[in-house]
Amino acid sequence: METIRCGQCQRKLAEAQYTRLEIKCPKCGTLNVLRASAADHSSPSPTPERPRASSKREPTDDDKKGR
Repeated sequence: METIRCGQCQRKLAEAQYTRLEIKCPKCGTLNVLRASAADHSSPSPTPERPRASSKREPTDDDKKGR
């Protein structure tokens, strides 16, 4: 079994054996996409393929017009 950690915040997400795994971190919201390789799995979790979406939003035209 391998310890699966978030590539962004390092929170422990699971202990598992996998060939392909997608798991969202409940702490920071990062979607971690992991694939098994022939190499040793003792290295830390890789950087996630898709980082967390920004919670900041750009003002829209409606916001600028005061609607």
